Amino acid sequence: KDNGGEDTKAREQIDKLVSKLKQTFPKIKKGVVSAYRSYDKQVDTFGSNIARDGGVSQRQKYSALPGFSQHHTGKTFDIVSVEPSWWNENSDVKKWVVNNCGNFGFKISYPFDGVLRKAEPWHLYYVGGESSGSIISKKPIPDSKVDDYYSKGKVEPKLEKETVKQSNTNNQE
Repeated sequence: KDNGGEDTKAREQIDKLVSKLKQTFPKIKKGVVSAYRSYDKQVDTFGSNIARDGGVSQRQKYSALPGFSQHHTGKTFDIVSVEPSWWNENSDVKKWVVNNCGNFGFKISYPFDGVLRKAEPWHLYYVGGESSGSIISKKPIPDSKVDDYYSKGKVEPKLEKETVKQSNTNNQE
């Protein structure tokens, strides 16, 4: 559901997390790089690169279908960088986030590569329960929702066409 903006408690907690992260790793200059995203913004984000990335199933490896993005909730934040290579080169930061995000009430939504989704160590979703320790599971949890549907070659051409069409319309406004 599109919340219409950021959740104030989630923003308060992500600011605390980022502050502690920067204190621990002074090399980090950026904090939150993406937060609340409306449905229309997600249409643009997702739809603008469908053709470039080879279709819906390839595009959603790092970008949720409009209507399915956790960013719509106002409780999700991408931190520091959305480049997998940055996180691979800064494994100490990645490990800190994994081990400490739960202390601030967050979980990493995509901690592991899945059938369709790639790991996103930067993508934190606020679940509450601050100071409860790390919330992420050490083992991948099978997800049989969108991943299974698209991984079986069931791409819905009408959905893909409409998403591209709506993205193009939004970009012309």
